[in-house]
Amino acid sequence: MKRYLFLNLLFFFFFNNALGMNIFYIDLNNILNKSLVGKSIEKQINIIKSEKNKIFDSKKEQIQTKEKNIISKKNILSDAEFNKLINELNTEVLEYNKEVKEFEDKLKKSKMKNSQEILNILNPIL
Repeated sequence: MKRYLFLNLLFFFFFNNALGMNIFYIDLNNILNKSLVGKSIEKQINIIKSEKNKIFDSKKEQIQTKEKNIISKKNILSDAEFNKLINELNTEVLEYNKEVKEFEDKLKKSKMKNSQEILNILNPIL
């Protein structure tokens, strides 16, 4: 009986250590955000984003100025002319919103593509 207990304990400890693999986790977000390549990509994206945001801000200010002008002329213009100007302004706003959304989507795709390239490079190492 002692012999079987001893063998069982021996097998238990032996197989537990021999077959027990250590599992490691890699924080890929940390690698993508804090590595030199990741920081460089993030910096380039931020530069592009800030330049484009300046353009978007100037367009937004132009649209707001047009809106104020139209509102100030509301009592002077006829209803047909006023509605025409409002419709033109609405189309400009829609185009602006569409352009901003397309840029954000393009930026997101670019970031995903760059992240995927980094992961493809790291995959053989892992």
